[in-house]
Order: sequence, then structure tokens, then C-alpha cells
Amino acid sequence: MGWGNFAHFKRNPMPLTEAPPKKPRTVTVPAGGVQCYHCGESCDSSIVQDDHAFCCEGCRFVYGLLQENGLCNYYELEKMPGIKVRGQFASDRFAYLDGADAQQKLLRFADGKQCQVLFQLPTMHCASCIWLLENLHAIRPGILQSTVNFSRKEVFIAYDPAQVTLRQIVELLSFVGYEPDIRLSDGEGKKEKKADRRPWYKIGVAGFCFSNIMMLAFPD
Repeated sequence: MGWGNFAHFKRNPMPLTEAPPKKPRTVTVPAGGVQCYHCGESCDSSIVQDDHAFCCEGCRFVYGLLQENGLCNYYELEKMPGIKVRGQFASDRFAYLDGADAQQKLLRFADGKQCQVLFQLPTMHCASCIWLLENLHAIRPGILQSTVNFSRKEVFIAYDPAQVTLRQIVELLSFVGYEPDIRLSDGEGKKEKKADRRPWYKIGVAGFCFSNIMMLAFPD
């Protein structure tokens, strides 16, 4: 999927044929190189926008997306917090998420007006990640709420299916570096694992046995 396909994430989307507001320039970097402003990886030669160097067009595009949506505080919470954008992905990569079967397995709630889903995001790693993920509504209309559980590397998302689809949300997460770990085979993301109640059963049995022993030890 080309970078132009993500123009709909912006508040003021441009036609794909129109040049970006600020054209990046390629410069020669001094010996020793610099670090990408978005992900921190070394750049032998870099693309520069707003006096910031980027290792690839992907990282520059994500920076531009955040800038146009007023989300550059992302870079102030942590130094070079972004995940390197690993190239473009096929436009039909997440097409299966448009299917009813996939949605039935992933969605925790759906009533036509609101859908809710829980994703595990393995690349979540810092305060900037939390801040960006909880501000997804500023990038994509239709996302009503996004709440992060950092210790579990999870994000809960509520959205309006009339404005945005499950597939589009996954594409957005993947584009900004947080591709969800989706497993449809076991329905992960929808159902919580049942709590292991065996320890409680053992405690109950032990208590029952102990009470009977005490009754034998102290007869009336």
C-alpha cells in the first residue's frame, strides 16, 4: 500500500496527485551520520523535513501525519520514540477484516452504532506510544475512544462503524508502527481466558478435610 493511500487519515486530506505542503529534500549527511527523528535509527543519507532528518519516506510520512493532526507532542514525551516503518504493505493485506467471520471473532461488542475491539500491540514500548494510541481519534474520524493497558501491551478501541471500519483501524495502527497481533484461530482479542480455579478448589477441599479431622479429634 502506497503512502498516498493514507491521505484519508489527515484532517484536510489532499488529492493523491497533489504535492505535499512541504517537499522533503535529500541531503548528504556528515561522516558519522545522524539519527532518524522518528525512530532513532542511523541514517547514512537522510530525507529532511522541518529540519528533522528521517531514515526513510515511511518515517517522514508518519511524522507529517502527526504534524498535520497537531500530535507532535509525541516526540516531546520520549526521544525518538517511533517504530521504524518497515516499508509499504499490500493494499489487500487486511482485506479479510472486512468479512463477517473475522469481525465476529474479534469484536467484543457491536450494536450498529458502536463497535468495541481489544488489540495486543507487541511494539508498544514507552509513554509516547501510550499518548499517540490514546489520541487516535485526532487522526481518524469515527474512532470514539482508545484506552491503553501498558502492562499488557493492549489497546481498547471503541468506534463508529458508519465512519470507520475495523480494517481501516488496523491499517492505521500498522502504518504508525503498532501492527496488532491478530489471531483468528483461537478467537484471541474477543474472549478472556477462563481463570484457573483449581487452587481455590484445592483450598476448599483442604478446609473440608481439616474440619472433619478436628471433629474427630475433639468429640463431644
